[in-house]
Amino acid sequence: MAEPVMIAERTPTVDEYLQLIAAVSWRPRESDAVMLALRNSLFAVCAESEGKAIGCGRVIGDGGLHLYLTDIIVHPDYQRRGAGTLIVDRLMKHVESVPYQNLLVAVLPTPGLAGFYAKHGFNAMKPHNPAMQRWVNPT
Repeated sequence: MAEPVMIAERTPTVDEYLQLIAAVSWRPRESDAVMLALRNSLFAVCAESEGKAIGCGRVIGDGGLHLYLTDIIVHPDYQRRGAGTLIVDRLMKHVESVPYQNLLVAVLPTPGLAGFYAKHGFNAMKPHNPAMQRWVNPT
C-alpha cells in the first residue's frame, strides 16, 4: 500500500513541475520560464508520497486585492484519491490568512473540474465562462 499523501508548504522544483505537467499532458514549458514563474509565487505547496512530489499548487497575484490559484496538478496515479482537495484546502488556508477585506481569489479550472472547485466555494464568474471566483473576508 502506498504511503499517505502529505502536503508540504514548499515550491516545487523546476524538474518536479516539468514532470507533473508532462504526466497530465499539459503543454511543455521552458525551464527558464518555469523557474521565473515558481520564484514569483506568493505561496506554493507540494503533495508528496513515498518521498516524491505527486502534485502541487500555487497562489499568485498582487497580495492584496486579487489572488489566483494556479498549477493545481495531481499525477494521474494519485487523482481522485483526495490529493487535489488537500492541495486546494492548504492553498485556501493561506489565502484566508490574508487580512484584507473583499479579497478576490480566482481559478481557471481545466475542463471537467468546475464541480471540484465549486465544492471549495468557487462560483462561475459568468455563465459559459470557465473562470470561477470566491470572495474572502467579505464586508
